[in-house]
Amino acid sequence: MSCQTATSPVNIVKHEAEKCDLKCDFSFQYGTTSVRAYNEGDHFSFAFDKSVNPPVLYNSEKYDVDRMRLYQPSLHTWHGQKAKAELIIEHSAVTGAGSLMVCIPVETKGTQNGVLDAMVSQAGSTAPTDGSSATIAIP
Repeated sequence: MSCQTATSPVNIVKHEAEKCDLKCDFSFQYGTTSVRAYNEGDHFSFAFDKSVNPPVLYNSEKYDVDRMRLYQPSLHTWHGQKAKAELIIEHSAVTGAGSLMVCIPVETKGTQNGVLDAMVSQAGSTAPTDGSSATIAIP
């Protein structure tokens, strides 16, 4: 089934003529929080505690993290190619009704000992079946 008004997934292509210069000022300071992992069958979803200070500033608007999803393979394509995985961080505006999606292609190279690797490993072992969930501990 497809949604007539869907705007995603898309093929993301970098064009030099479309450089983002003072049109999309993005900064982030994600803090330490507890993480709840959900096995959604076709992806993992991660929920976080709301932070006291919104961790994202985008074009002078403050945003909180709603949730994060990890798909394998990616939903979007980059220059027509799917990535090994895709991390989608969903944000909501602190004032107003706006939302912001940060979509990050994930490729595997070298050793896997980062925070995302720890989250996926713990989510896979503590919430192994579709519909299961668990609180996970990461450094």
